[in-house]
Formats: sequence, C-alpha cells, structure tokens
Amino acid sequence: MAVCLLLSVLWCSGCSGESKYPALRDSQDDKLQMRVMNELNSDFPPEIVAAIIKDKRASLVVVDITDLKRPRVAVINPETMLYTASQPKIAILACAVIEIDAGQLQLDDALLEKMTLMIRRSSNTAATQVLQRVGIERVAEILQSERYRFYDHKYGGGLWVGRGYGGGKAWRRDPTRSTALVTVLQPCRWHVYIICC
Repeated sequence: MAVCLLLSVLWCSGCSGESKYPALRDSQDDKLQMRVMNELNSDFPPEIVAAIIKDKRASLVVVDITDLKRPRVAVINPETMLYTASQPKIAILACAVIEIDAGQLQLDDALLEKMTLMIRRSSNTAATQVLQRVGIERVAEILQSERYRFYDHKYGGGLWVGRGYGGGKAWRRDPTRSTALVTVLQPCRWHVYIICC
C-alpha cells in the first residue's frame, strides 16, 4: 500500500510581498535532510525506512521557510506519483484563491462556505461546485501555467483535476498518467505559494 505524506513545516515571520515564490526543487538543504532522516530512523527501524524509500512507497517533503527568500527543503521521493483521492481538492482550492485574488471570481458567502466544506469536510459535492464556479478549463490552465506549475509536464505531473467529484465522465484525464496520481512536491508548492504571496 502506497502512502503519500505531505508535511509542510512552515515557520513564517512575515510575508515578503513578492509575487514570485521560491523554487523548492532548487532549495534542498543537506542539514535539514539529515535531520529528517535521523528523526525517521529514530521513530522507525532504519531497515524499514530504507526499504520504503527504495521501493518508493512513501513520499515526503519538509519545507522550512523561516527565510521566505531562501527556503530549506528536505525530500524523500518528491517526484514519485502516488494515488491520493482528495488531492485534487487542493488544486481546486488553489485555483479558486488565485481567481479571487485576480478579481476574476467573487468571494461571496456561498463560495466561502463551499470552499470550507470542500477542505474541512472533504465534501465531494462542494468540490464539484467550486470547480464549476472556477471552470474546469480555467483550472487546467492555471495548474499548467508557467507562473504556478502546480502540474508540471517536465517533472511527471502534479496536481490535476480532470472531472468533478461524484462520478461522471472525465473532462480531461491527467495528461501524463491515466490515474489520479500526484507528486507530494506539488501540494507543497501550493502551501509555500499561499504563504509567500
């Protein structure tokens, strides 16, 4: 059984005010990496940790953004695609927030309630309603955009939304894969983006 663990360790003393957020792939920190590995090996038998990492049954990204301009990142299999049933809800939320911030979507009480239900209660109905408000084509455009790169063809994918929840025919399958897989690095990019921008 594959496990996808998203751990964003975020210490934030203020926002930089910049619209461009850091490139996490280029921010790996050897000391933080060693600390994470030491913690894992102290909590679990090292041979089990090594086997899980080698078999790519787990993925982990830890981000320290004490300094927003110089994030420190530790990773384990960050580009490994793992099945995560509700991860597209993060993509829908990201796109809704981006559209609200750009003035393209009105944050009214109904939308706020749907966004809250989608995340707090993992409501499939609310997720589909928020997706419809943003527009599935617009979501795909934002996810693949050069600015956000939440879905990055170069690195095997990421966050994707190909249809609403609750069944029905897929509008557009994941361009890289045919199943609902995600890398753990892409949701971390969203968390860092929302804090830094």
